[in-house]
Amino acid sequence: MNALKYTLRGGVILGLGSAEETWWLMVKDTGPGLLAGPDAPMVAGLKEATASAR
Repeated sequence: MNALKYTLRGGVILGLGSAEETWWLMVKDTGPGLLAGPDAPMVAGLKEATASAR
């Protein structure tokens, strides 16, 4: 939904596929994107979630 909400110009492309027992969903857009790198807020959240799941 963020791709639709924040892509003011350009477009959003959705893809769906499978390989053996794995499914994937791809979202590609021309929106502003997320911060990248090891200190990005999303990365910190994933590290925290992974640590608490162990």
